[in-house]
Amino acid sequence: MVGCRVLSDAKFTRRRYSVTPYRIDCPHCGTRNVSCENRGRCVQQDGQGYELYTLLQCQFCQRGSLAVFNLPNPNQVPTTRYLKAIHPRFEQPPPYLPEPIERRYSEAIGIMGTAFESAGMMFRKTLEVAFKTIRSDDKGNLKSRIDKAAEAGAITEDLAQWAHRIRLDGNEAAHDESFSSDDVRALKRFTELVLLYLFTLPGMLAASKKG
Repeated sequence: MVGCRVLSDAKFTRRRYSVTPYRIDCPHCGTRNVSCENRGRCVQQDGQGYELYTLLQCQFCQRGSLAVFNLPNPNQVPTTRYLKAIHPRFEQPPPYLPEPIERRYSEAIGIMGTAFESAGMMFRKTLEVAFKTIRSDDKGNLKSRIDKAAEAGAITEDLAQWAHRIRLDGNEAAHDESFSSDDVRALKRFTELVLLYLFTLPGMLAASKKG
């Protein structure tokens, strides 16, 4: 990095940075507020302040993230108050989701890295609430609601068939408590696609008409 100096330079107080506890939402495994080990730091002057670049390693998945802090002086402890960005960015839920659906989806993402069974069940709960939201008069379990949504044209037949495959995997996992990481990732991808189709696309179209 051009113009970047490591913090071993005598001008900077190394002790201040080394004792700072780092906790972030890991953008790789999804673990919330996970402790991260500092694996390297460098700093460059940015106008009247300083930009500190810190390489953090998640203590759960062992993958790295780059935290960027805007500091007023080189001796300032880099707390979250001065945090500018984390790369890669933590995954956000699709836009235009109703609050109960967004909350469940975000919770599922947040526990993917630590609790596969719980994450899988929460993704399925997200789907249940989503289908109840778009077709509140439909009765029955998730499979029945998916069928009725497809018959009404609320989702495509391809999505409905995929939904049943994911749901069956989920039932088996719930029975023997053996959700694998691959199961959860597949369920996450499907859930995201359904939410985009049911809420994000209509929300974007409605916003474009208003604008």
